[in-house]
Amino acid sequence: MCMSLYINTNVAKTKHTCTMRDKFRGVLEWTNEGIPLGTQSNEAAKLYDATITQYVGLYDDANFNGIGGSLNKMLEADPDFIAGKALKYGLELMSTAETTRINKDLAKNVDDLVAQVSSKSDANYREKMHVQAVLNWSRGNLNQAAQAWEDVLVQYPTDMLAIKMVTDTYFFLGKQRKLRDSVARVMPLWSSADLPLKSYLHGMYAFGLVETNFYAKAESEARKGLECEPKDGWSTHALAHVFEMEGRVDEGISHLSTTLSDWEICNLLATHNYWHWALYHIEKGEPEAAVEIFETEIRKRCHESGAMLDIVDCFSLPFRLQLENPESAEKLIGKHWSNIVELCEPHLNDHILSFNDAHFMMALCGARKYAEADELLENSSSAEWISGSEVNRQLLKSILAYSREQYELCVDLLYPIRYDLVVIGGSDAQRDVFNQLLIAAALNSTKAEHRRLVKQLILERAALKPVSPLTDRLSLKLN
Repeated sequence: MCMSLYINTNVAKTKHTCTMRDKFRGVLEWTNEGIPLGTQSNEAAKLYDATITQYVGLYDDANFNGIGGSLNKMLEADPDFIAGKALKYGLELMSTAETTRINKDLAKNVDDLVAQVSSKSDANYREKMHVQAVLNWSRGNLNQAAQAWEDVLVQYPTDMLAIKMVTDTYFFLGKQRKLRDSVARVMPLWSSADLPLKSYLHGMYAFGLVETNFYAKAESEARKGLECEPKDGWSTHALAHVFEMEGRVDEGISHLSTTLSDWEICNLLATHNYWHWALYHIEKGEPEAAVEIFETEIRKRCHESGAMLDIVDCFSLPFRLQLENPESAEKLIGKHWSNIVELCEPHLNDHILSFNDAHFMMALCGARKYAEADELLENSSSAEWISGSEVNRQLLKSILAYSREQYELCVDLLYPIRYDLVVIGGSDAQRDVFNQLLIAAALNSTKAEHRRLVKQLILERAALKPVSPLTDRLSLKLN
């Protein structure tokens, strides 16, 4: 099993060859575009381009045996390719399934790369800054890593790798405005219509817009991206977020179902788009339909890929179902907890992202593995390096308290930090599970003040999303 978001060993299962781009840039093309690679190998330059293309397009190209295959062939073509190594190690770290604190081979690779670029007298600025960003990421300094990539973009605004890396990092940090603006300030500088991958900027910008509540503009940008490239899974994903946030669930289901053949080949994102599809059914009060998607697509794909993005979705969905109707959810999906909890067990000591830890806690509680849940909570207390560590500990305690039916404690822990949860990363749609957790705990609490509070929380939810069958059902529980 491949435990990476971007390097997938199960490429044959995708049955996808490169239809989005079939020509890649050699050394001369990169140089003419003003981006120095620091290699004289034409083959390495083309494979570098092929890797970035797959990363941005969120798919594995079977022509190269996927991202992992193109990376290996790239470094075979030029074993001293500094920018190529920075790409490889950056993707391993960006998976949030690998950390140099545990993976000593990765730690040595990063250290060796830093030494290599330091000893190369003619290393260019771009090489140095990409390596600096990877070094910062490897040490848990995600903000500094993002700044290094931002510095690259000041000098090289058409460096798509730097754009993609920095937006992914801001997503992990919950830096919503920075995620949006990092794309907004370089888009106008992509003046040439012939620049490869230019259309993907629309989807990346759309996602930053939706995370900062510019839904109409986000929809416009996402549709522009899909007009240019219907197989742009990220534009499809950004549009799915618009429908989710505006309560346009029927449009969301139609959007995903009618474009399935386009976005399903984006295997690095397909599970997540299926997760959005299931969320629409949860919103509509159709848990059986959500469970069917979980069983036929999400759980299966998660076990095949082992990717962290897939894992957190695999935990979030049954947890959401249990929050609204525990008894019904137990019959529909309770049997799966013991099968899916194993996905997080190799990562319980990683403590790379607070967002991941919170989803691990959901799985441990769902499987009733309270000894492991207590250990996760205890170990998180020493993980001071992760973003939002204090908020993370309080969030983990609240999830555990809810599972142990300590509803009053859950509310008292979660309510004070609910506006701080953005620091754990993820999207507004993903973090909404914690809003639902707070409401569920308050509905079950015996404290009179919590019963008064929950009414206002539901009214607040209705104001943010006026068309919401889920909110309507929650309102009925007040009576």
